[in-house]
Amino acid sequence: MCLLIRAFRYSFSRPSVYLEEGVKLAQSCDIRDVVIGSGTQVAAYARVNNSIVGRNCKIDDRAVVTCSYLWDNVVVHPGAIVHDGCLLAAGVVVGANAVVGKGAVLSFGVKIAPGHTVRPLYRDPFTVECNVEQFTGS
Repeated sequence: MCLLIRAFRYSFSRPSVYLEEGVKLAQSCDIRDVVIGSGTQVAAYARVNNSIVGRNCKIDDRAVVTCSYLWDNVVVHPGAIVHDGCLLAAGVVVGANAVVGKGAVLSFGVKIAPGHTVRPLYRDPFTVECNVEQFTGS
């Protein structure tokens, strides 16, 4: 056990993999260079590399998360891709087969529809209204 953050206990699972108690990993998932919070589930054939994943997140079948920060309660549905340098705030949901472009920042509770793409370097306009076409680049 080690303390990465005061009052949170993480286990050193394998080289560069730190898991808090209660993490569920499918046998076929691929995780490398990660910190994963309690209650998080990583499903079959999902890949999470060089990322920090908060508590109670769900990374579904064949989803990919690379070099990103996922806060608590984020859901990445089957086949979705979260590219390098993204920040997904608490409660974000990325729909099946959706793509979040490199460096995108999504605010609390944002939901990306299945199959949609968030353009690279997108910044969620917390107080600015926008339509779906502006948001997804579709």
